[in-house]
Amino acid sequence: MSGPAIMASAASSSSPFATQPRLSTLLGGTLESTLHELLYVRRIYPRDSFAPNRFLGVSCHASRHPGVVDYIYNFLEVAVPALCTGTADELALVVLDSPPGRPESIMERFVFNFDTRDMNTKMSEALDDTRDQDGRVADMVRYLEPRLRDVLLQVVSMNGMDVRRPSSSRDSGRKRPRDGSQTTTGDNGGSGGGGSSDPSGNMTFKLALRIAPAK
Repeated sequence: MSGPAIMASAASSSSPFATQPRLSTLLGGTLESTLHELLYVRRIYPRDSFAPNRFLGVSCHASRHPGVVDYIYNFLEVAVPALCTGTADELALVVLDSPPGRPESIMERFVFNFDTRDMNTKMSEALDDTRDQDGRVADMVRYLEPRLRDVLLQVVSMNGMDVRRPSSSRDSGRKRPRDGSQTTTGDNGGSGGGGSSDPSGNMTFKLALRIAPAK
């Protein structure tokens, strides 16, 4: 699988992040790769449902399931423009234990905080000089790439850490997600098919975006 290519769609703001495709694509691709890698390292889905991937020179993983891929992609189509313009300032991946007929409970929460307003101000000042805008954008990309690479590397380094599970869940029985679903089902030790006789073994994840408070 080649590197992700999320791009910020047209936005009403004239912020550099929103108006410079290279910058918005860089941010979107980093977020997409990072979210996929989080699902891999936290074992939300079986390891064999992921394919090797590479982004910004970092070896990582991407889900091969269309439902998961589409869910993340469609979320980022909204989230990236909002983050680029400063409309939103926080993105979270929340891992839930979601047993049928019972309340969901949060197992883990991974939060990414953003403050692009100051960066947009600095970029606007740099781009005021129209003599070499392409060169200035290239300089910004070179400045941002190692910092965004570090974010992805931090997630990759989580591989091997202890993973929280619902009390009845076992890795060997987790099912691949159904189309359009982000749910994983735990096995209660039954043989064949990986079915679950214990409804408390269900896991799911959700993505959330926080709107930035007015300043």
